[in-house]
Amino acid sequence: MMPDYFISLIMQYAGALNPEQATRYASSVINAWYFSIDQKSQRQLAELLPQYLRPTRRVFFNFTKPRVAENQDQIFVSRVQLDLSKTSSEESEQIISGVMKSIKVISSQQQKFAYSRLITGQKIQKIFIES
Repeated sequence: MMPDYFISLIMQYAGALNPEQATRYASSVINAWYFSIDQKSQRQLAELLPQYLRPTRRVFFNFTKPRVAENQDQIFVSRVQLDLSKTSSEESEQIISGVMKSIKVISSQQQKFAYSRLITGQKIQKIFIES
């Protein structure tokens, strides 16, 4: 269960209309991030994230890893887009930006730096920095 303050942040920054939608946005973005990186980075991300944000889903296709780091952008955005049934990648990027900003608000400087090291794609890195 996510705390109310984090749900409120997602509602404010990602444009969620209600707490259920905010929870869904957060879990979708975290799962997309988690399953678009290699196993070593997955362990680091799981250690950094608060307990209520750790990925829980285990689906077969989640374990197929990208071969090239540049694909993280496309994989990340398309996973969020498919999971949330969004039609445009711009809308998905806005949700990713809002959730990333919410995560940055609750994180320390060391955690923010560690999160940025776990993002290899340039587009997602830019979204993280600008949020």
